[in-house]
Order: sequence, then C-alpha cells, then structure tokens
Amino acid sequence: MASIRFPSLRRGDVSVSDGSRSLRGWPVVAMAWMLTCAAGLTAQITTITPDDPGLTYGDYAWVDVDSERTVFRRNLITTTDCCVLHSPGARITFRTDATALQLGLDFHNNCAEARCWAVRYEVDGVLQPQQVGVPDSLGEQWFVFGQQATPVLREISVILPYWVDVDFLGVRLLGGAPGLSSPPPVGPRLRCVAYGDSLTHGVAGGDVARTYPYRLGIERGWSVVNLGFGGHQIQASDGTGVGFAGGDVVNVLMGTNAYKEGAPLADFRSRYAGFLDNLRAVQPDALVLIITPLWRTDELLPNAEGMVLEDYRQLIRDLVAERTNGDSRMHLIEGQDLLLAEAQLYEDTTHPTDHGFKLMAKELARLNMVREAGFERAGVAWELTGLAIIGSTRVHTGEGALALLPGGEARQVLYGVGPGRCLELRGWGAVGPTAAGISVELRSLDAGGALITSEALTFSGLDFEEQSLPVVTPPGTVQAELLVTNTGSAGIGYLDDLLVEIPEPGLGLVYGCDGSLTTSIALDGPPPNLGGLLRLRLHNPLGTQGQGTTTGLVAFSLAPDPLFPCGAAFPGWGMSAPGAAAELLLDPAQLLILLPTTPWGGVSQPALLEIPLPLNCTLLGTTIYAQGILSDGALTFGVGGALTAAIELTLGS
Repeated sequence: MASIRFPSLRRGDVSVSDGSRSLRGWPVVAMAWMLTCAAGLTAQITTITPDDPGLTYGDYAWVDVDSERTVFRRNLITTTDCCVLHSPGARITFRTDATALQLGLDFHNNCAEARCWAVRYEVDGVLQPQQVGVPDSLGEQWFVFGQQATPVLREISVILPYWVDVDFLGVRLLGGAPGLSSPPPVGPRLRCVAYGDSLTHGVAGGDVARTYPYRLGIERGWSVVNLGFGGHQIQASDGTGVGFAGGDVVNVLMGTNAYKEGAPLADFRSRYAGFLDNLRAVQPDALVLIITPLWRTDELLPNAEGMVLEDYRQLIRDLVAERTNGDSRMHLIEGQDLLLAEAQLYEDTTHPTDHGFKLMAKELARLNMVREAGFERAGVAWELTGLAIIGSTRVHTGEGALALLPGGEARQVLYGVGPGRCLELRGWGAVGPTAAGISVELRSLDAGGALITSEALTFSGLDFEEQSLPVVTPPGTVQAELLVTNTGSAGIGYLDDLLVEIPEPGLGLVYGCDGSLTTSIALDGPPPNLGGLLRLRLHNPLGTQGQGTTTGLVAFSLAPDPLFPCGAAFPGWGMSAPGAAAELLLDPAQLLILLPTTPWGGVSQPALLEIPLPLNCTLLGTTIYAQGILSDGALTFGVGGALTAAIELTLGS
C-alpha cells in the first residue's frame, strides 16, 4: 500500500499522480458489460486503475491509494461503536466521454437493507435518479452504468454508500477517447466536517444521497466529510480527530444518545467541553456550528438520571455561551429550528425521514445566527415583553410569526459575533392598518453588554415585504443583540423569517500540477479574512537554491492561468534543476501587484509576506490568485529564478 494520505491541500480532494496501469484483480466481465460491449463491437475499452492521475477523490476522512485499490477509512475517531470502516458520501470523480462505464467495488460487510449500501452517482453535478447499483453479495462487484448514445464529455462523480466498508478497484471505459480527461476535476473550495451520531451518519435515510451531510454539500456547494457514527456519544478525544479532518466549517450534532443512555450531566459536560478544547487546539480558526439535539418523540420521558432531553440542550447552550464571548467563530444553532417537532417528519422516535433530512439540510444551509428565526416554536430563544407574542394571525411562511402591540419588544442575544464581521440582517415585516411600523435593530455590544453601535431595518407596509441591511461590527464587539420593537402608538406589527447570515471563512487552497511543489507556498496564519492579516510563506522544498542568498516575490492576479489547476509551461524557471521548465499558474494579463518577501533561509526560515486586508465587505467572497518567485542571485546550485506552486485565496469574514 502507498503511504497514508490525510486531507490534501485542496481540502478533501486528492488527485493521484502515478498513471501506471494494471490488469491484476479484474474479474470476469459481467453479463451486462458483455452485452454493452457487443452493442458497440468496435468501441475501445480502457481500464482505469485507482492511481490514475485523472481521478479525484473527495469527501473522505482518510484515503490510501495504490494501483490495485483505494481504501477509505474514518479512523480519525477512536470508537468502539460501529462504522469506522464506513465512508459515507466519499467521492470518486473523473471526466470522460465514454459511452458506458463499469465500476469495480469490493464490499467487506453487508447490510440488511438495500438502501444502506446503494451506490449513487452524479453527472455534471446533477444526481441521477437511478443508482449505480446495489451489491448482491460480499466481495468484488462490478456495475455497468452511465450509458450514453454518443461520446460527450461528462464529469462523473460516484458517491459511496453510508453503511458498508467498501474499496474502489477501478473503472472501465467503453468507447470515447482512451483514458480520462485532463486535468482532473477540481472539487469544492470549502470543506465541511459533519460530526455526530446516527442522525449525521444517515440511519433511516433512503440512501447516502438522502443524508443531511450530502444534502448540505449540495445546498452550499461544499465538500462535506461525514463523521457521523451510529450509536456514538461525544468524547473529548474526538475533538482532535475532527480537527485533523481539516474542515473550514465543523458541524457538531451530539446529545441525543447521551439522553437515551442516561449519561450524567456532569460527565456529558466534561466530555463536550473537552471535545471543544481539543478541536480548538488543532483548529483555532475553523467556523464551528454547535447544533443542539433534534426533537424526539419521547424526549419528555425522564432517563435513568431523571433528566429529559431539554436538560442536555441547555447544558450545550451554556457551554457555547461561555465560550463565544471570546470565540467569534463558534455559533449555536437550535436543532429544533432545523426540523420542527412533527411526527410525520420522523421515521421513528429519533431519526428524520428523507423529507425531514431534506428540510434540515436546507435550513442549516442558511447559516442563520438567529434562533427561532421563523417563530415556529414557543419563543424559548426570545425574551418577550407582555405586549409581544408568537402567534399565527399573520405569517410570511410557516405557521408562526412575531406579533407586537404598541410598546412590545422582543430580544435575543447572538453569540459568537466579534469585531470586524461582515453580516447581513434580513427579514420580512408588515403592520396592521393603524400601526406606524416596526423596527429590527442589530446592536453590537462590548464585553460588559454596553451598546457600541446599532443599525436597524424598519417596516411600515400593510403587506409582508423583505428588507436587508449590511452590517460591519465595530471594534470592541464581543456579542450582538437583536431588538424588535413596535414603534407606533396603536396597531399591531408583524415580523417573520429573520436572518443574520454567518459569513463563510476565508480560504487558501494550493494548486498546480507539479506534485513536488505542493509545500512551496502556503498560508502562514489564519484564513484570509477581511480586516485581518494575510500571511503567506514561500519555500524551496527541493533545496536547489542557497539559504540566505535567495529572495522572494509574490505575484497577485485576478485570474489563474486558463489551464487551471495546471499552468502553461514557462521555460527556464523550474525549481528542480537549472534550465527546467515551470508552470505559470497566474494570468499575467490580470496581474494586480508584485510584493517582496523576507529572504528564504531553509525549512525553518521560509520567505514571508504579511499584508493587511481591508475591512471592506463588498470584497467578501472575492477570489484572487498568488504565485511565488524565489531568486538566488548567487546561483548557489545553478538555479536562479524559480516559480512556486500557486494559491487560490477567497476573502472571508
């Protein structure tokens, strides 16, 4: 086997670099494949082994690739529960114009129901209604799929099932061009790690494409690694493993099994707090979304400790509230806001139906800081005066809205809102015939709870209308507060579907097709967030330039080379040897600026560049591209100027 590969610099995508072929391990071709081949007697058949450079692996926790098989594991988490060998939602993606495909998989355990080991696939990002197949036994299985009448180039993404241990053996192409299209597919820029129990794993889902992590990835355009383990309870040590999974966003949905199994609250608190400590030790800058347990049909029944599920929810709320005053990248999301307490949305006492998972993922994808934003529950998250009620007289969507009589107020604290954050306040409001209007303020507060600044939406129309307002939190902000008031002396105001969107973090993703240079450029600090510092480091991993005699520059461009993620050949600027060619990975026509670095002094002294990023929220989501130039004027080893790999920078907040 090849060496262990943890999540790559592309945040969950590995494109293998050894294109060797092998026919070993291929079984007798299935009858369906024989018939397909017979239909196109002159078509060429190409065997693609797991280490083919045209393959991209994604949405996995751990992968090991060689010429015979690709092995997926989730052994970043140590558990005696099931499923470490499962890799729900892991992807194998490639481009081909073949007229038919045959997929080879090796199944090591079975499942009582077809849905939990069904293999799905997408074509050009669209989930296909038919499955690749469902195995009929353990061992090697070969599935014919993806037929098309004429050779048309398509991107195929195979999605592994959620409840079995399965290895990838390769793929065969019938017809079309020999081999896979190059360069290999590039996966989503942002990687999310979803940690949890069976609710995350996907138990009771129709198949892997019905699980909430898969659906969340589709909704947000993220790569999502499923670290849900059926029957599992949160453990302090899991925080380290989840951190090493490398998520830019981390979802934590735990607690229902602690209630079910009667875990003492003090023990649960200790394990949960330890998890957060260990996660932050590995990933201090990741966006962490803490989700309280979903509704259960039996949640009011005391467990062996005499506790109900709400006791565990409140403990989680308290833990997050304690931390988010100093952690502006941790947010609480109420599970009951993601999926309402309606029995028809649940398969059993605990697990959502396919439709329930769909609604849950869609709501989570909004990244809403506001709890009970749709006012569908009793207002637990809101502090209401006697003149403010949650009812159903007038609503925008759902069955509830906030109704305010004159002088009525509703408040909610938003934790995890630090200084310099680019937020958007959005909501739907209306007033009665005699009401003057309602105001929705987003108030930035300091550590003592004192007001720093306030910005507001106002509604005065008789019909529900949507309004939005960009907000930049000022220096000194530790938390924020929503304050909703009826500003008139008569009549009723109504508010529904509030949103304060959690902005996505910045990203720095290394690219280029020379595998020896993947460490030649990297972020040297937090993600590139507006109002913060951008720190880049350059390095010569081949040691072909002199330490102390080599200086650096970083070039910034608005666009990559048209061959992205590869680049055009640039003779004489390679790092491997004097006169070698390099990859020019930027578009010179859209060059922004060249900035000098500190001198390069070897592994322990990379060439560094530090620049402040403006706090200009109109730049949120902007992508720029950077490539390094290292120059040894002394020609210590014969290499003068050399280009590094490049890095794709997406500005976040």
